[in-house]
Amino acid sequence: MFEEILASEVLTRVWSAVLCAHDRRNGLDESAPIGRSVLIAQLEARHRALSALVQPGLFAAEVALRLDHLRRRAERWTDVLVGYLCCAIGVAPDGAAPLGHVDVALSAVDPRRAAEFAVDFREQRGRES
Repeated sequence: MFEEILASEVLTRVWSAVLCAHDRRNGLDESAPIGRSVLIAQLEARHRALSALVQPGLFAAEVALRLDHLRRRAERWTDVLVGYLCCAIGVAPDGAAPLGHVDVALSAVDPRRAAEFAVDFREQRGRES
């Protein structure tokens, strides 16, 4: 169950970012609130899972380490994907976003890291052009 919570967070965060981007691109405020609501519920499940993970004696050390490794990988992949999305739609995930698009990047685990990925993707796109 813990693996599913951690892994599904990637999809929830990225989908929330996609919904925010869709609304912003179309001047709407319809999909983003749904995405935020689902993300909040996911974050509550994450909090409960991580709280259980640090309870003494509840998990063997090797299981806790494996779950922590999964958590870190899922967080990094989330930021990669949100960074790519920000690059693809022309949103600066560092707070300098036009038209309030910064909420797209707020779906990232670490918006600063997502911004670094967005810069990397932009530079790569520039070299390929």
